[in-house]
Amino acid sequence: MERTKMRQWGAIALVGLVVLGGTAKTAPFWHALASVAVSSEACDPVLMVEAEARVTDFFKGYRSKPLVRCTQKSALGLNVETASARFAPLLPTVIVIGPKGQNVDVIAHEIAHAEIRTRVGLLARDFRLPTWFDEGLAMQLDHREPFASMADFDLTQGVTVPRLAEIGTPKRFFVPGYQGTVHYTLARCVVGDVLGTKKADAALRYVGLWKSIPDEPFAEAEARCRAMALEG
Repeated sequence: MERTKMRQWGAIALVGLVVLGGTAKTAPFWHALASVAVSSEACDPVLMVEAEARVTDFFKGYRSKPLVRCTQKSALGLNVETASARFAPLLPTVIVIGPKGQNVDVIAHEIAHAEIRTRVGLLARDFRLPTWFDEGLAMQLDHREPFASMADFDLTQGVTVPRLAEIGTPKRFFVPGYQGTVHYTLARCVVGDVLGTKKADAALRYVGLWKSIPDEPFAEAEARCRAMALEG
């Protein structure tokens, strides 16, 4: 049954790739869907159960139900080392987990992106949600050690600690190497600082459709988190 369903998804994806794949927003989704349909397998059920439990606890529910598949190699030209979430209007999020991402932290992180998309809407996520907030919220479910503390960075290694306004778009947020780790850790610190003991529903009220993230209290959290690195 699972193989038949995936073949059906594959056929739909290939049609979508031809018909709709020319747009910048939908092409990555159809490419990922076609890839997982022809080559990938379900992720370890133990990892999935733990990751989904984290999402359910944090968001007080699990609405998104994305299509999650693990892969050990590239297919149809799609090569994912750690993980990637792809979105399209009116369709489930497609999450591809690569060989370096097959753990609870990464899977929960990617499902969190799907949950955020479901709760605020795809348009708001794409056009009103700063990338630092999207990633910072997902990082609340991701406990990997390299992103644990702003105080641990060695600023003599040529990295800088940006301001949030400088990492509000994917192009500016996603950079390789040590600098990228700084961006993720700053986002995790700021969003975690503001949330405190509150859950995601309290945070997402800032985002509602076409509403902007307020300057306060995030500006205060930004100053505290940046100071940790600069003084550390």
